[in-house]
Amino acid sequence: MGFLLAGILAEPFGFGLIQEIKNIEVLAEIGVLLLLFTIGIEFSLSDLLKLKRIVLLGGGLQVFMTSIIVGFIFVWLGYSPKAAVFMGLIVTLSSTAIVLKLMPEKGEIYSVHGRIALGILIFQEIAAVFIIILAPLLAGEAVVGSALFNLIFRGIGLVLFTLISARYVVPFLLYQVAKTRNNELSLLSIVTIGLSVAWISYLAGL
Repeated sequence: MGFLLAGILAEPFGFGLIQEIKNIEVLAEIGVLLLLFTIGIEFSLSDLLKLKRIVLLGGGLQVFMTSIIVGFIFVWLGYSPKAAVFMGLIVTLSSTAIVLKLMPEKGEIYSVHGRIALGILIFQEIAAVFIIILAPLLAGEAVVGSALFNLIFRGIGLVLFTLISARYVVPFLLYQVAKTRNNELSLLSIVTIGLSVAWISYLAGL
């Protein structure tokens, strides 16, 4: 809540302390990228696979129940069914970056409730993709089938590219960097890899 309140007060419609919105958005995206990268170091793919039951059951139940309850509230307030559904889906999403920043600081990331929270967050991240695809439909816009297919195809392609690179390319590159015994070069290489994946995602329209 403190982050949100500070942003509201500093924005152009608040006290006007910040005017360069576009630059702030870019810096914010880079900040979230680096934060999620450092958090990702804490987890392995095998650890995440162990959470599949929590992801499917806990995450699915959270998204379904929250969207239904919030949707009914917005219908009761006089909003259209499509707008109510959209607002319900939006409210289901949490800020993964903030939650995963606070929990390690409190030493709760490996607790039972920490693992449950992580599983629900993973499901929300997956659901966010489908919400983005569903948004034009709720707005009454026509979505061309080929455009939707291309988006899904690029997403799958990016995931495969990332997995293959992480398995074969990145270890080879980091091994070559490690042989230089240069700590600064190692850090720069890791940051470059993280930013490169984000840049490729952007080029893919994701």
